[in-house]
Amino acid sequence: MIQHHVKKVSHFLFSLLLFYKYNYSYVLKMTDSSKLHNFPRFCIDTTNTLDDVVKLYNELLITYRQKHPNSSDVYFCRSVLNTEVLRHMFLHGRSEVAKWMIQTLNTHDIQLENTYLFYISCIKGELESAKLIYQVMNELNFPIDINENGGYIFVTTCLHGELEVAKWLYQLGNKTSNPIDLYHAHDS
Repeated sequence: MIQHHVKKVSHFLFSLLLFYKYNYSYVLKMTDSSKLHNFPRFCIDTTNTLDDVVKLYNELLITYRQKHPNSSDVYFCRSVLNTEVLRHMFLHGRSEVAKWMIQTLNTHDIQLENTYLFYISCIKGELESAKLIYQVMNELNFPIDINENGGYIFVTTCLHGELEVAKWLYQLGNKTSNPIDLYHAHDS
């Protein structure tokens, strides 16, 4: 039953990645800008301040609006500030840029895939990134429920062999009102 659950989650994640990749590629073609293509790398570069990132984002948005006056800013925002870019901000310790991105997404009423972001960091063994995501999401009132869907984050982290992250998740779960149950079969 666990394998079936993991397959369902994996299929969902793959579909989500394709969606983001398609949207980003489409917006890249629409803006025809090397600056847009390099935006994720620009954000990761620690020599660029948050003000630099915001300025470049706004320049890209203005270019997008000029070329496509009838298109929605939401589409642009969703494509540029996607979950994968956010994950890399956390991975590279750029929490201030990540916070700005999350707030910008929230301004456009885009549902943040915070559980997905956290899940990917956990199953890839990115402990420091996962800790930072958990902390920032709580600070911004986007709490992550590590017990969601029968604890699939914990289970799949274990199945991926990321024991340090799994230990941290278990300790985190014990601090909540609904701790992770290691003896639950997860097949209900």
